[in-house]
Amino acid sequence: MNAETALTSAHLTIDSAVAEWLAQKETIGSKRTRAEYEVTMRRFRALLAQGGLDLLSNPIDIARIAALWANMRGSLSRRPGQDVSPAMYNQRLAILSSFYTFLQDTYKLEIRSRPTPPRCPSPLRPSNKDLIALTAIPERDCAIMRS
Repeated sequence: MNAETALTSAHLTIDSAVAEWLAQKETIGSKRTRAEYEVTMRRFRALLAQGGLDLLSNPIDIARIAALWANMRGSLSRRPGQDVSPAMYNQRLAILSSFYTFLQDTYKLEIRSRPTPPRCPSPLRPSNKDLIALTAIPERDCAIMRS
């Protein structure tokens, strides 16, 4: 942990960790990068909150939800219900992974698993209803989501 880190893991809150991570992104990147990371994180956390979860909830649940969410277009999209491009999918997961890497490097938290896509044989096209159900019933797997 460096001297610039204002928090210790004993005083870690998710909101303060996200704020510190975003500030770091602006320092080493650009304001545009920071803004994109902020929007992505806000949208992902909003979805998690619908199921009573947040970024430090069960890592297996978060990884499943992240992979499904990263592939979804927003309800206000010009093409709702269609998959996002592979580049957008990868960018969203990279942003989330960056946050978990930051937590591990900065706060020395042991997170069992960072959000990574599940190994499913066919593309997923979940709806918001599917994602809300997934957050409420963590036992669901790729086979159920494909139905």
